[in-house]
Amino acid sequence: MTAPGAAGRCPPTTWLGSLLLLVCLLASRSITEEVSEYCSHMIGSGHLQSLQRLIDSQMETSCQITFEFVDQEQLKDPVCYLKKAFLLVQDIMEDTMRFRDNTPNAIAIVQLQELSLRL
Repeated sequence: MTAPGAAGRCPPTTWLGSLLLLVCLLASRSITEEVSEYCSHMIGSGHLQSLQRLIDSQMETSCQITFEFVDQEQLKDPVCYLKKAFLLVQDIMEDTMRFRDNTPNAIAIVQLQELSLRL
């Protein structure tokens, strides 16, 4: 006497299991393609442009900047304190901070430099 399936024939449950596995694989592949297609529509050119703006606005070099700042107690006049602060920051902006041209951070640096000149 031979065990079921030992004579070269698979029992019906084996075929059923294989069929269910095939159906599940086909269904999961179809669902994956739909999700992938859906996700590709979610990420548009606007998102990629925003990402590029973020990349462009990063500083060109990463370094730590240390400087000695005046204590506010030493300058009782807030206007003098701001002028001193802007002079120190202006030196850093001119000598250390570099951004790609026409990025939001580069424009902000130019505006701050112009503001410090008006002080």
